[in-house]
Amino acid sequence: MIARVTVEEVDPDPGTAEPATRSPRGTAPPPGRLVRLGVVVPADTPSEQLGLLAGVAAAAGVGVIWVDARDGTDPWTALAVLAARGTDVGLGVHLWLAPGHSPVSPPEGFPAGLDVSALGRPLELSILGDDQARVIDATHDLRREIGPRWVIGREWRPSGHAADGPATDGDDLVVVAGEDRPLGDTLARLGRHLDDGAPLERPGVAVLAAASIGRTTAEAEARASLARDHPYGHPKDVGLFGTLEQVHAAVVALARAGVTDLRCTLPTLADVADAVGQLTAATRRP
Repeated sequence: MIARVTVEEVDPDPGTAEPATRSPRGTAPPPGRLVRLGVVVPADTPSEQLGLLAGVAAAAGVGVIWVDARDGTDPWTALAVLAARGTDVGLGVHLWLAPGHSPVSPPEGFPAGLDVSALGRPLELSILGDDQARVIDATHDLRREIGPRWVIGREWRPSGHAADGPATDGDDLVVVAGEDRPLGDTLARLGRHLDDGAPLERPGVAVLAAASIGRTTAEAEARASLARDHPYGHPKDVGLFGTLEQVHAAVVALARAGVTDLRCTLPTLADVADAVGQLTAATRRP
C-alpha cells in the first residue's frame, strides 16, 4: 500500500490508467509508463555506490536520480559524480528549507568541468519544507537566480488559504508522503487546487515516498529492515510496499489521482539492480 491509499479509494476500475490531461510545462510520464520513475539517494552516498546506481538506472529506464539533501548535507558533490557518468538518466536535487535558513544555491558554474547541454536536458531542483510561504518564496528566488538551466519544483501542502500558492509557480509540485498527511486526501485537494489554476500551465505532480518491493511480502519486509533509517517513514506504513503486483496496483492508483512523477527512496543500495528492476516494472502501463 502507499500511505493508506487503496486503488478503490481513487478509482473503482484500475484496469487502465490515463494520466491527467496537462501541458508540457511539468513532468509527464514517458511512453508506456504510468509515471516517470525517480530513485532518491542521500547526498552522502559513497561515490562507488552512486556509480553503480547510475549504470543500473540507465539500464532499467529510470527517469531521474535525485540527490536528497534532507539533513543539510552538500548535494553538489554527489550530483557532480553522477553527472560525470554521462548516462541518459536525468539528474536532480532535493533542497530542504530548514527553519531560519535559505536553501543553498548551486555553486557558481556548477557542475564544474561539465557541459550541461551535453546531458540533453536541464538539471532538476525541488525545494521542500514545512513552511509553504517560505518554500514558495525560495522557489521564486531560485527561478530568478538560475533561470532555465534547471527544472524547478516545490513541495505542496494543503493549507486552505493563499499560502497554497499559485498552481504554476513551479514546473512540478511535490507531495511528500507522511504519517501526518494522508496521501489520498492530499492528492484530491491538490487536484482541486490545480483545476482552479490555468489549465494550459498545469504543472506536473510528483510523489516522494519510501519504497520496498519484493517477490513476496516477506522479501519486501526483509529489504525494508536493511535501511539505516527511514527519513520518509517506513514504507509499510506510508510508502510503496509489498509484491510487484501490490506496488503496481498502488502506482495505478497514483496515476489515476493525477500523479505524473514518482520519486522513491530505497532501503539499501546493496541489491540495487533487483530492487530498481522490480520498481521499474511496477510503473509499466497495464
